[in-house]
Amino acid sequence: MYSMWGKGEKQGAGGESLLDVETWLNFLRRFEEIRGRSSIRYSHIYIFLKTAYIDRRLVSRYYLMDKLGLSEASTRTFLKKMVELKVAKPVKGGHHLSRYGVRLAKIITSLIKEFVVRNGIEIDNGYGWGTALSIKFHEDMLIRLRDDVIRFGGNAALILLYSKGELIFPESREKLSSYNPELNKSLLMEIDDFPAKFIIISFASNQYDARLSSLDTAIKYIYSFPI
Repeated sequence: MYSMWGKGEKQGAGGESLLDVETWLNFLRRFEEIRGRSSIRYSHIYIFLKTAYIDRRLVSRYYLMDKLGLSEASTRTFLKKMVELKVAKPVKGGHHLSRYGVRLAKIITSLIKEFVVRNGIEIDNGYGWGTALSIKFHEDMLIRLRDDVIRFGGNAALILLYSKGELIFPESREKLSSYNPELNKSLLMEIDDFPAKFIIISFASNQYDARLSSLDTAIKYIYSFPI
């Protein structure tokens, strides 16, 4: 059986320099100070940084609305917060990242890598999204990771460690390849160019919820990461 946990169930108990991780944590602390009652999530910040840094340099409000899945008013508030945090600069036709924003984008894309989980597990809510992290896995945070996936909108969670070329279930230390070689092969291909330490996979009734749940859980883990 897979070590996958859904709602109501219980789960038993690299990358950049520490200075760069601290830069990211300081940013999140500042964000928490000005977040207010807005619906902005950590995942929204990551998607914006990735979109502006990797996908395209200039991001229009309407393009970002589609990417974030927010209303026009919420997207406007989001961009206002990013400008207030000196992450983005308004220009004709949209926004682009400041030098500080580019640095944050480089840091977070070195700490996590996201990907669609395309096959391998059949569940009722069959949209899966994975986020690999390049920082150390802490065994005592296993239950919290599972709970956060559910709290952030997922219906089921799967946590896998990566060690010596193998994906491993944290509790049993059994190899994923022993249970599902196709999924194992697919996930290994996704992290082939990334120094992953572990993977958080969220399953939900739609891909949007699966993605945000996985990303929010990963970024919250980084925020809780003891430096």
